[in-house]
Amino acid sequence: MLSTSIERLEQIEAARQETIYSEAFQQWTSSLNVSRLYSNPEPLINAAQMNKEYNYKGENKIGILSKIFYL
Repeated sequence: MLSTSIERLEQIEAARQETIYSEAFQQWTSSLNVSRLYSNPEPLINAAQMNKEYNYKGENKIGILSKIFYL
């Protein structure tokens, strides 16, 4: 049973490769401006969240702590 599923996965991967590299598929993706690359949006979301939390008025937590300890 396990060897059958491995063989099937290999068949699926071969069909996928054949589809991806076919001329018709390449023309179709270029006409729709579709990219094969996937980008993970999580780092951008994390950066946006960090920017929301940061106080750009110069009174962030590190600035306040440094004033307390140096005064």
